[in-house]
Amino acid sequence: MFGDAGHGLLMLLAAGYLIKKENYLKKAIKGNEIFELFFGGRYIMFLMAVFSIYAGFLYNDFFSKSTNIFGSKWKVTLGKDFPFEDIQQFTLNPDPYANETYKMYSGTPYPFGIDPVWQLATNKITFTNGLKMKFSVIIGIMQMVFGLVIGLKNHLFFRRKISILFEFIPQIIFISLIFVYLCLMIFIKWIKYAGTDDKLTGACAPNILLELINMFFLKDGTVTVVDGEKKYDECKRLYPGQHHIQMVFVIVAVMCVPVMLFTKPLLKLREHNKRIKYGSRFRGHVNPLSVNGHSSDEDDKHDKAERMGHTSNSVIDLEDDADLENEEHFEFGEVFVEQTIHTIEYFLGCVSHTASYLRLWALSLAHAELSEVLWTMLFKMGLNMAPPVGAFVMFFIFSAWGVITIGILCVMEGLSAFLHALRLHWVEFQSKFYKGEGYEFMPFSFEKILNEAELAE
Repeated sequence: MFGDAGHGLLMLLAAGYLIKKENYLKKAIKGNEIFELFFGGRYIMFLMAVFSIYAGFLYNDFFSKSTNIFGSKWKVTLGKDFPFEDIQQFTLNPDPYANETYKMYSGTPYPFGIDPVWQLATNKITFTNGLKMKFSVIIGIMQMVFGLVIGLKNHLFFRRKISILFEFIPQIIFISLIFVYLCLMIFIKWIKYAGTDDKLTGACAPNILLELINMFFLKDGTVTVVDGEKKYDECKRLYPGQHHIQMVFVIVAVMCVPVMLFTKPLLKLREHNKRIKYGSRFRGHVNPLSVNGHSSDEDDKHDKAERMGHTSNSVIDLEDDADLENEEHFEFGEVFVEQTIHTIEYFLGCVSHTASYLRLWALSLAHAELSEVLWTMLFKMGLNMAPPVGAFVMFFIFSAWGVITIGILCVMEGLSAFLHALRLHWVEFQSKFYKGEGYEFMPFSFEKILNEAELAE
């Protein structure tokens, strides 16, 4: 969802009205397909509006303008005799330990979100562009890890021990050592290069994307070759021993690929061969202790364990692994091809899905720029006019601004954000656990139960 607290507030009011008057509106809009569509998604609109307000406070955007709720931590301390009229740009000093004349940063960050001083900065887009990009990656990786945790719950529910050991564990190790580590590098960069140290400034801070590429190629990002000589730039090192730790992470992550690819099919093949080997000896035999030719449940469990070469103590292990049950028809080729597709889809999908979450950054950036352009083109034109003509023109400008804000920035941009979020949930998130098997989901409804009861009578 776009990050604007003002536009989010408008959506929240609209969604709140639809929810509060839902009993009345359900009858009033019957037959109107467009309004029925919006009415059906009233709760989704409400949640989207809440997140838009949260992201708006995080980006400090309220109808494309910043709010100074907590007070800016920056100030210009230069004297009145400073020739401001002779300069077009002025760089604020980020050193909180400077003398009182040149101390412009208090040393403490803005309590929540972006400091409003960035609204006046000429490099605002450059700063917010990188910030929103990193936020998008962090949110995406958090959601993908959450999807894997839900997948673990599925494996536990269906008692798939092999899937837990040789699918979930390699998956969570791979995504943790590469992509969760990427998030950690982002936080380390934010904390370490705060501008309080002359040697650790933003100018020498490493590029996180280049660090990730160097990590895959097992290269040390602090080493540069100049005229055949290696030079080390310690300023670009995020923490001591970074290169060696990253090498271990990449090697372990790569080892997860063959574990996930080969182990599960080979274990299934081994158990299938055991069933064929031991099961053929007992075909046609009847347990003399059985009643009417059928043994008790405990006898069946022990017979099944003995046919597969297990001791009586391993009955629980056998019964608790659904991966090895119900395989009367077993084709190793089919199982291996399916596991190959699943493995390739996951490991390559981790990269593509992480990149796909950058659409959150693109949507937020486009919405912010469109909102700012709309404000500049309309309101600035009216505010530059002298009164009373300016006041008269502002009445019509505000009307046009309101219509465009609601029609384009809220409705159309909200619909676009909803479609992108729907895709992220369906592809990037649900692909980590959803299989589309089992029973069709049927929402609970008293009306449906009563109708079925009437038909049954």
